[in-house]
Amino acid sequence: MLGTPALAQSIDDPYEGAVELPPEGTAYPEKGAPPANPRPTGRKAAEKYMAPRGGRGGSGARPTSGYVPSGGTPDSHYLAVHLGLMMSDNAYKWGVQDSAPNVGKWNFGVTYRVGEWVNSMDLAARVDVQRYQLLEGSATKISFLPLITFPDATSKFPLYFGVGAGLGIFASQIANESA
Repeated sequence: MLGTPALAQSIDDPYEGAVELPPEGTAYPEKGAPPANPRPTGRKAAEKYMAPRGGRGGSGARPTSGYVPSGGTPDSHYLAVHLGLMMSDNAYKWGVQDSAPNVGKWNFGVTYRVGEWVNSMDLAARVDVQRYQLLEGSATKISFLPLITFPDATSKFPLYFGVGAGLGIFASQIANESA
């Protein structure tokens, strides 16, 4: 069906566009004649093709097709919600050898990925709520902390390791303790 535009989509490259066929009866250019719309070839075309696309500091343009890699981009964010129970823990009083077994009860938290640092780790903000049950009563603590996790989420590695330190505030305390 010559004379109408035909679309060609490459399996390997989702950024390929449409290809138009010339109308019926149009002669192709002779050998040696320059093409009507020259496409870059050779080293310059390869450099353009191999240039990084989008992202921070990238020189290439972002794809306009809405395609996003399954691992996300450095600008991607995520929200993680977790709930856990504490087991086999002990608490000690200052200056006293007595200990209270299994004082931790539960933990609930939210972690938000704020950004990425140098394509190697993620920066996140976390809020935790912990509940403790001691002999004298119960206590609830709220923690606010920044986190650094390795590797970054875009690496798709199945395990993540991290470290964080922050502020802990007791929302409810045991009577006559740290009043």
